[in-house]
Amino acid sequence: AVSAANGAMGLNTKSRLSFYEQTRGTQGFTSVMSAANAAVRVLNYRVEETPLLGPTSSVANYNTQHSSQTELITVTVSDQGFSGAVGVSEVNSIDMDVIIVATNDAPVITVDVL
Repeated sequence: AVSAANGAMGLNTKSRLSFYEQTRGTQGFTSVMSAANAAVRVLNYRVEETPLLGPTSSVANYNTQHSSQTELITVTVSDQGFSGAVGVSEVNSIDMDVIIVATNDAPVITVDVL
């Protein structure tokens, strides 16, 4: 599974993957090793998907320059019990810090025309 705490995750490819979870922040799947490697070769991350942005978005202005805001991408792999002790899954995870830098939003002036 590939997941992000706050952002939206995408995979390099979805070819030959069987998904057990597909949400904005998580892509959980089973597959053969070669398909899994191709899927995670390049991970796509977005703070928020464009259609979800709006005045009520909780992450529209999210950035990790604030000490209280952090972001991680976690990749977790499991052999589903196919190696090692019988019925015991070998599981490993890696966390990758994501740095999100704030951008300056230009001011917008609205004038009512009479």
